[in-house]
Amino acid sequence: MGTDGLALPLDQARARLAPWVAEAAFVALLLLVFVGTHPFEVRNATTLAQEAGSGSLARQVGYLGVFFAVVIAAYDKHRLDAVTAIPLTLVLLLGWCFLSASWAHAPGVAVRRAGLEFVVVLSTMLSVNTIGPARALRLWRHVLAGVLIVNWISIPIIPQ
Repeated sequence: MGTDGLALPLDQARARLAPWVAEAAFVALLLLVFVGTHPFEVRNATTLAQEAGSGSLARQVGYLGVFFAVVIAAYDKHRLDAVTAIPLTLVLLLGWCFLSASWAHAPGVAVRRAGLEFVVVLSTMLSVNTIGPARALRLWRHVLAGVLIVNWISIPIIPQ
């Protein structure tokens, strides 16, 4: 009987926290996609050519962290019905991306890129399904406006 009084406040706290986690993960996903992990890094053509096939540990950890947060939030809200947010045609397309890596010139790079695509697509679909399309569009507009403002502010500060 002593835990009955504790269960209700924990359930209420969890119910208040779950939507916040889903929204924060969606905003983090948007920032990773639109800004990246090193937003103010000065890049040149030589650096970009060398990084084309290499994987960034910070980027992989960021995307996987967001993916797991989104999956947990989607499962918390929809349980196993969260899987219905992903259309079968999209699953087939992602499967094709992984299959086509078998005949790629650099299969390791192709599989890593297909994995990133898998994580981004599923994170986006599950996030929008979890927080709702209207809220997702509102957050997307706010993130893009914030990125644009930071870009304008950084013009005189960042040399490139």
